[in-house]
Amino acid sequence: MLDEPSSALDPEGRIDVVEIISKLKSQGKTIFLSTHILNDIERVCDRVGILNNGQIVLEENIHQLMKIYIQPVYDIEFDGDVNEEQFNQLNKTDYIEKVNVDGRRADVRIKNFEQNSTKLLKLISDINVPVISINLRRNSLEEIFLKVVK
Repeated sequence: MLDEPSSALDPEGRIDVVEIISKLKSQGKTIFLSTHILNDIERVCDRVGILNNGQIVLEENIHQLMKIYIQPVYDIEFDGDVNEEQFNQLNKTDYIEKVNVDGRRADVRIKNFEQNSTKLLKLISDINVPVISINLRRNSLEEIFLKVVK
């Protein structure tokens, strides 16, 4: 049982502690870790429990938790300016909730992530402007924590 094992440590010390925990985990050890440094939790834990006022308000496999709290928004960067006209077909698509375009960048909010993300990627290729990057916004554990306790 570890209570705040990496708090008050410098970055090198935090890395060392996380590596020790990871080594114990790889040996099949069960580790109970209590910490406010949620980035460390994301790096080493399989399951997460969130407490609020002494009560467990959420307990889940961390990968499932991240999947549940995915924001269905794609941030896209193009290799050149994109105008609203090029996104007209996206705005008219029933599974697209909202499109914001700002020069070379666009964010596209979709409905039903699991069902429609592949369809969106096909539509993006039809715009005919080279894509530099496409990133799905994911909440951090910290953002999930704040959402759950409020």
